Amino acid sequence: MTNSLKVILSNIKGIRDKTLAHSDARYFNNPEDIYQKFPLTIKDIKTVIDKATEILRMQHVYSFKSDLDIKIHAISNIDTILVHIRAFDRVWHDKRTKSLFPTLYKLDNYEEKLKEHLEAGSN
Repeated sequence: MTNSLKVILSNIKGIRDKTLAHSDARYFNNPEDIYQKFPLTIKDIKTVIDKATEILRMQHVYSFKSDLDIKIHAISNIDTILVHIRAFDRVWHDKRTKSLFPTLYKLDNYEEKLKEHLEAGSN
C-alpha cells in the first residue's frame, strides 16, 4: 500500500472514530475542525474507490478465472458481489450440500439438468 493511500485511509478512520464511532464532543461542537485534522478531498475518495475497484476486479479474476470491468456506482454493488461470491463458495465447499448439486446451478438450464440428474439417480 502506498504512503498516500495509507494517509487517506488514516484520515477516513480518524473522521470515523472522532465523529461517528465515539462522537467526540470537540468535533461534534466544531465539525469543521475534523476536516482540518483529517483532510479528505474528492481526489482522495476517488483514489480509495479506484483501489476498491481493483481489489474487487482481482477477486473476480481469482474466483472465476476471468477478467471483469467493474464500475462501482454505489456501495450496494460491492456488497452484492462479495455476498454472492461468499455464498456460492460456502455452498460449493460445504459437504452437507452435495445433494444440491452446486455445479448444476452454474448452468443456464440448471432446472432441466437437475431434473435429468435426479431422474437418473432414481433409476
